[in-house]
Amino acid sequence: MADVKDTPKPFVKKGYEFFKEKDCSQEYERDGEGGPMVATWKGEEARSYRKVAEEYFAHVEQVCDEGLEDWTALGTKDGIQFERSKSRTEGGNGYFRLKARLAVRPELLMACIATPDCIGALDETTVYQKVVEKVNAHTDIVHTVAAPGPIFAYRDFLDLASWRKDENGVLWQMAVSIPSAGLYPHYGCIRGYVMYWGYKFSPVSVNGEIHTDVVCVSQSDIRGWMPPALTNNFVGPVLADYVHKLEVVALDIIAKGQDEDLVKSAGII
Repeated sequence: MADVKDTPKPFVKKGYEFFKEKDCSQEYERDGEGGPMVATWKGEEARSYRKVAEEYFAHVEQVCDEGLEDWTALGTKDGIQFERSKSRTEGGNGYFRLKARLAVRPELLMACIATPDCIGALDETTVYQKVVEKVNAHTDIVHTVAAPGPIFAYRDFLDLASWRKDENGVLWQMAVSIPSAGLYPHYGCIRGYVMYWGYKFSPVSVNGEIHTDVVCVSQSDIRGWMPPALTNNFVGPVLADYVHKLEVVALDIIAKGQDEDLVKSAGII
């Protein structure tokens, strides 16, 4: 495991400090290059997290860049368009895509989603997030606890999250849940599963300033007593609100003069 000093301080929402009381971390196997491995990944032989990230980046690129033929427009909220795939429903869970232009440069947006405290600010349902291990400078194992509502049990997720920057300045992020290794479900939680999550942040010049064309893709299984027939109805608007708040949080950081420090501390270069 990486030394604790190599991982950022966990985000804990006020009133949810009890999630810090139990550390469920578990050692990982190592591959020949010293990187962690997952024992089972959808029934296949063990593959390094590096290889998994490469495969999921390829998927995110394909879905972000493909045309409209497979997509049904669902609506627009705060200028953010959201749509659903006609062919990628899995286990009843819809596959969603969002598009927007945000008045923030790509590096700051990526720094925000790579910083636990920022995640807590832009997503009210996130009550705890901890980077369990840094696989490398661009890839983390992240444990997140969400409170979906007063009548629902907490959900927790253990995800592989990674980002990269292309030569043309486009930033990509992907995340996928680890199905069988690492943290066990936190007490009182139902383990959710992220099938696909990704961002494409493309720089665009607007009146001499660098803004960002954003594409976000998402497919998750919340599990428990939150059936897809229910959750599919509000995923699009909820994700649109999430993307909108990402811009709001980033603009607030700029107003406070903290943007350069955040980008540097997150290692987004």
